[in-house]
Amino acid sequence: MCAVPRCLGAGRRGRPVVRHQGWKMNSGRIGSRETRRLRKDLPVDQPPLILSGVSSPEIPNFQEDIPGLIADIYGIAKGAELDLPWPIADWKTYSKAATAIAGLFVDKSEHASRWDPVLSVDSIRNETGLSGEDVTEGLQELRNLVEEAGGGIAALPELFVEFDEQFKKWYASIDALRVATGFTNDPLFPGDPQQIAKRYGWEPRRLNPALTYLRNRGLIDSDQISTMGPWVAVNLRKTDATIRFAKHKHGPTLPDKFRLTPGNRLACARGSGRRRWLL
Repeated sequence: MCAVPRCLGAGRRGRPVVRHQGWKMNSGRIGSRETRRLRKDLPVDQPPLILSGVSSPEIPNFQEDIPGLIADIYGIAKGAELDLPWPIADWKTYSKAATAIAGLFVDKSEHASRWDPVLSVDSIRNETGLSGEDVTEGLQELRNLVEEAGGGIAALPELFVEFDEQFKKWYASIDALRVATGFTNDPLFPGDPQQIAKRYGWEPRRLNPALTYLRNRGLIDSDQISTMGPWVAVNLRKTDATIRFAKHKHGPTLPDKFRLTPGNRLACARGSGRRRWLL
């Protein structure tokens, strides 16, 4: 296994730069390769969006910290494999009727929390233009994402994890990875969702699906109380599963536009005989 460290630091005009380092570690395994990104003179809360969901430890004391990095690369301290009991469904597998109904819930939700919103069957039929039979079949498809409440149909938080990526400008799985990475990289990362939302510039409508993703998959510890306001959980705490998830051992598959490719968010420049990625 070859491990190629990359250094995240401040470049010209303060822009973050990823530099390929010129040394490698080889454990004798052939055909596998891992990359570790290390931070240098770059605050943990200031990485660019494309790298904010990447585990990037800092090594302020080389002699003391490098053994831990080596152990991580070699898998010495690797924990048990994560078992994700909650399958990540692809919205494309849903029928047009189920997708239309889910889109209505996504559009009308204020906080993406439980019972937000509650819609009557008649309102669903009128606003989607679906027939009564199509509404019934669509709700049957969404039976694990909605429930009956007060004579209507209420959305469950997992519905927004499934469908926000189609109807909103964010991906709950990627936002969840950013939160988990924040907990992993920053020892002072807040456990208060309001502080997390302030750090990333998100409203509850965006942060809640990310928290739901983490909670429903056992990737974070949290509490649910009657006075938690617009949030789906409070008193967030990282666990071993949070750390393993942040290190991409079982992370979500990123959409193409978020991948580290020259044609997307990164521009590749060459100079001084070595490669540099400029963000």
